[in-house]
Amino acid sequence: MLYRTKFATRVGYQTPIAQPSDVDDAIVIYPEIVSGNPLNAERYVRWFLHRPGFHFSRFKFRENDLFFYYQEAFNKGAPGMICGGKLALAEYFRDIYKVLNYESRTKVCYMVRKGSKRNDLPDLSNCWVIDGLSHSETAAAFNQCRLCYFYDSHTLYTTYAALCGCIPVFIPENEQPKELWVPEGELRYGIAYGIDECNYALATRDLLLARLNDVEAQNDESISRFINTVTKFFSKAR
Repeated sequence: MLYRTKFATRVGYQTPIAQPSDVDDAIVIYPEIVSGNPLNAERYVRWFLHRPGFHFSRFKFRENDLFFYYQEAFNKGAPGMICGGKLALAEYFRDIYKVLNYESRTKVCYMVRKGSKRNDLPDLSNCWVIDGLSHSETAAAFNQCRLCYFYDSHTLYTTYAALCGCIPVFIPENEQPKELWVPEGELRYGIAYGIDECNYALATRDLLLARLNDVEAQNDESISRFINTVTKFFSKAR
């Protein structure tokens, strides 16, 4: 194994685990949680699925490293690096996350995840916190609930909740304006920014579903753009 001791792969994907020899002639893609170049790859790029340094305070990189970001909110914290643009690939597991309960709902659940270190995190010991469940278990929980309160500022689980007919309510941190939380308005569709925006979340749910269709349709285009950018970058480097 190259970096971790245990891997899981998505059933139905042709994604075998890489062996050491595979790295020799490959372009390695490191997410933002990987600091430095632990595989000693000759060619590598970085893909920010969150803000660099969010998970670990020290983020080591090399000047002129090429990076891509998943959304505009993560396009920061990389001084001296070269931005290759947006790389947004998505699969929303719609075979799992879908509305199965059309009855009236009254239950409420909570998700903390990456928000565990928030200073304003309340005592949730008597609340239904659904962190750590499998996708199937999480979808079942969302289908039971009218609301799910989120303390994780950037997570696809808000989208998963909406797909199950549950209103995702993100609890703002430090009175941060929603435009700073997620600059792109279309990425806020279907999500309540605070409990007062539940009506907005419901009113924009159809817009969220339409956006997801567009994102999935653009996956191939995003990959092609990424390949072209990376190919040109390393051609110049030689």
